[in-house]
Amino acid sequence: VGEPLASKLLILDTLSFTTRVLNINKNPATAITKLIDYDKFCGIKKSLKTNIKTITVSDFQNLIQKEEDFLLIDVRHPHEHKFRNIGGLLIPQAEIIARKNEIPKNKKVIFYCESGHRSGMVIQKLNYLYGYTNLFNLEGGIEKWDN
Repeated sequence: VGEPLASKLLILDTLSFTTRVLNINKNPATAITKLIDYDKFCGIKKSLKTNIKTITVSDFQNLIQKEEDFLLIDVRHPHEHKFRNIGGLLIPQAEIIARKNEIPKNKKVIFYCESGHRSGMVIQKLNYLYGYTNLFNLEGGIEKWDN
């Protein structure tokens, strides 16, 4: 029913409850022919994306067996941690920056979440903003731990 608004702009003035339709002509000079480089457009540095150190579940289990000194941090929500966890300090992702003083720079710190995605984002942020070099992401998170 009605006419499509393809190549048109509908303007609705709710104060006077009037409408206008403007025709929009295509300008071939400004046509989008390919996608932009999103990272470049948003100013994301390549080093920010690739500076995450990971640790496999088996390597993590070896650290535990050898009783090496490390700090384990869960970045999930408290209800997730309460339901299932592998130990460690709970610092939800939203609180990481406010609680960064609890994250040492002089020993190995291993972060985990459900799949490794959120913990990876936390590590990226801490490395980029505060120059951490001792942070590791548990590869595959708690999902991989359970398998």
